[in-house]
Amino acid sequence: MVRRVTINCREKKRHGIAPQNQDARDATIIGQDEKVYHVMLRGIDGKPLFLKDADYRKFLFLLNKRLEEFKASLYGFVLMTNHVHLQIKNCDIKSLINVLANGYTGFYVNSHKEYSALFEAPKIVEKISKEFQAENLWYILNNPVKEGLSKTPGGYKYSSYLFYTKRKTKISDLINVDCSFVKEYYKSIAELNADLREDLRRDKSKKKFKKSYGLKYNGWNKWNGDSNRK
Repeated sequence: MVRRVTINCREKKRHGIAPQNQDARDATIIGQDEKVYHVMLRGIDGKPLFLKDADYRKFLFLLNKRLEEFKASLYGFVLMTNHVHLQIKNCDIKSLINVLANGYTGFYVNSHKEYSALFEAPKIVEKISKEFQAENLWYILNNPVKEGLSKTPGGYKYSSYLFYTKRKTKISDLINVDCSFVKEYYKSIAELNADLREDLRRDKSKKKFKKSYGLKYNGWNKWNGDSNRK
């Protein structure tokens, strides 16, 4: 299901889109030879995927190896306690995720002596426009803030946010992040931060609205149009 993304006036001006021209806005389509995917990997029944710092580091190390093997690019990521969000370009995405999940499961079993399945079936959604891709990136980067793990996206160390700022981090040597989309879409980090703050504001408003009507809220549903996930 394709979700129509609302773009504010600043975004329209940034992309040279006339406010009244809806067709022009929708025409900002990612090239046919460039497929961009959002992947969510979640622990079975919410089971933690990472129990210590070494687990996060090992996952990133394995992810980087798989990206090189499949000649893919990583636009964005966040590793949460019991799930992972990835934005990946150009590859056999199902095969990459299968190899990655199997490799990390083997490490997890050996490290923590838990002999059971680790991941639920992955959720994979293909992005069709630059605007859609940008909103997806806000969702990924804001995950730690929405879950109360950090006050800002930059305050959480297991995400791609700091890579866009060119700041050296403890995970910089483990994973390569393709920052070309952010550099192309935004003139500055300040613009990215403005959109991230706006995304948080809208998310808070939607949660408040749904809570007042006794409805369940799930951030994944918000932009994927997946009304069946609880």
